Amino acid sequence: MAGTFLFSELGELVLGRRTGRADAQQVTFFKSVGLAVQDAVAARVAMENAARLKLGQEVAW
Repeated sequence: MAGTFLFSELGELVLGRRTGRADAQQVTFFKSVGLAVQDAVAARVAMENAARLKLGQEVAW
């Protein structure tokens, strides 16, 4: 089944020039381009969301 694909740059979303997902059924795909600050922020958001949703498992280092 073919779908409609829309994309936005991360900066466009942050600045409010484009909107993100409209509902939970839409999929977000993050393509890292090697910019460390974007990678770090994406990881932080993923960790915060996982903690909020009580998903995942903490691993002792």
